Amino acid sequence: REANVMWEKRIWRVIDFREKINHVFYYPLQPANGRKSFMFVLMDAMQEGTITPYQINGMGVNDEFLVPLTYQEVSNSLNRTITRRVQRAEPPYDEYDTTITINFEPSLVKLIRLKEDWFLDRERSIMESRILGLCPVVEQFDDVTGEYKGLQPLFWIYFDEARPLFAKNEVFNRANASERRTYDDIFFKRMFNSLIYKEENVYDRRINEYMVKGIDQILE
Repeated sequence: REANVMWEKRIWRVIDFREKINHVFYYPLQPANGRKSFMFVLMDAMQEGTITPYQINGMGVNDEFLVPLTYQEVSNSLNRTITRRVQRAEPPYDEYDTTITINFEPSLVKLIRLKEDWFLDRERSIMESRILGLCPVVEQFDDVTGEYKGLQPLFWIYFDEARPLFAKNEVFNRANASERRTYDDIFFKRMFNSLIYKEENVYDRRINEYMVKGIDQILE
């Protein structure tokens, strides 16, 4: 009950798929043996209309799940076009510019952000968490130089809407193949490793905006 919540705090954290404990989100790279990676599950569900993606920015919207998107809008924003100068294979071997479309690959997503509330239930005397939403993130690199340009969040998913989907998709269990686990189990039982990058505050700033050194950010 909301009346039993005597303390509450909202935080944002990031899950890195490259950590060993988080590999269940990233593999298999292509659907196999009835299993799909986390991003394949999301993309297929959005295409079917099972879940609704929400816009990241625009009209001041960030992570409040206010502006829904269609699958086509998401797909168009994820696919990239680059211009390359190439040489013709036949005489006079002159050069010309060509536009290449690069389709989005789910394996490019190696990070997801979680928005969640932590609260203390005074009736049961326990601390609990509720995940509100999640956001896939990709790393950006310059097409020519390969220089790292930062992180690009893609869209937000409302977690409660996606839970039935997560409960139907199994993940690999390293310890026991007969024990079936789903993505919903992974989230609900907190079977992942993550790092908090923001806590709600009066300035609405992230940890790295007031803690410069990496060790200070980790300690914070």
